[in-house]
Amino acid sequence: MISRSEHIFVASLIITALSTFACGKKKEEDEVEYGSLKVQFANASTAALAGTAAAPSEFGVKLKYVIAVEDKDGATADTGWNGNNKGNAAKIWANPACSSVTTSDDGVMVGEIKTDADCAAAGMGYFDLNRDTAAVNTDLNSQNAAVPVGTYRYIGMAFLGEQQGGNNTYQNIKWAHADSGVTTQEYAKIQVEWTAKFAEPITISEGQKLTVTLSYDLAAAVTTGLAGAGQEKQAGGGTYQPGRYDDCDSSLSVCFDVPAFTLSAAAQ
Repeated sequence: MISRSEHIFVASLIITALSTFACGKKKEEDEVEYGSLKVQFANASTAALAGTAAAPSEFGVKLKYVIAVEDKDGATADTGWNGNNKGNAAKIWANPACSSVTTSDDGVMVGEIKTDADCAAAGMGYFDLNRDTAAVNTDLNSQNAAVPVGTYRYIGMAFLGEQQGGNNTYQNIKWAHADSGVTTQEYAKIQVEWTAKFAEPITISEGQKLTVTLSYDLAAAVTTGLAGAGQEKQAGGGTYQPGRYDDCDSSLSVCFDVPAFTLSAAAQ
C-alpha cells in the first residue's frame, strides 16, 4: 500500500494505432534509426479545484528534465525503480534555463544538462502545475524528441537538486493554501528523482511517434486541521517517512504533499 507521503509514478500503458513521420530515404548501414517521444502533463484535478479545501492555491516545481531509459540494473518496486541505467537513456525534455540541450536538423537532442549550481545561478524558476492541462502544456513547450529505436522500460523525471540526492538544500517546491491563510511557502524536497516502469515495455520503431503523459491530481494535496494531532513535516525537508508530510505551516495545522504522477503513453 502506498502512503500519502510516498510519491512515486504509477505506471500504465495505452498504445493505439501507429503514425509515422520519417521519409523513406535509403539508410547507410551504420546510420542510427529513430522514433520519437514527447512528454506532456495532465491536471486531473482541474474540475475539482474550485472550492476544494484539500487543493492548494499554488503549486510549483523546479523541473529539470524527463528521460526515457531502456533498462536498469537492480531496479525493484521497493526501491522506487532506482538502479543503474542500461542501454540508451534518451532525453525527452530538458528545462531550457538549465540545459545546453539543442535539437539538430534531424530532431536528435544533443548537449548536456547543467549542474544544480549552474541551474540555480541561471535563475531557474518554478513550473506552475496549478493550472489547467492546456495552459500547463503550452508553457512546457514540449517537442517531439528523437530517440534511438529500441525497447524502453522506464521513464525518469528530476527536480533541481537531483545531483544532491538526500542532501539536497536547493528549494525546489512552492505551495500555498489560500483557504487556510497559508501564503507561499518554499522548501527543499529531498526526493528529487522519480522513475516509473511501464506495465509492459514499449518498443519504439523507426518513425514511430509516442506521447508520454504524466497525470496528477491536486484534490488531496493539502491536509488541514492537524494541530495537536501529532502530525509533523518531514525532517530535513521532504522525503518518505510514514505518517509525515512534505511541508507544513508553522503551526503544523496545514500540511502539503507533492501528488503522485501516473504515467501513460500513446501514439500521436
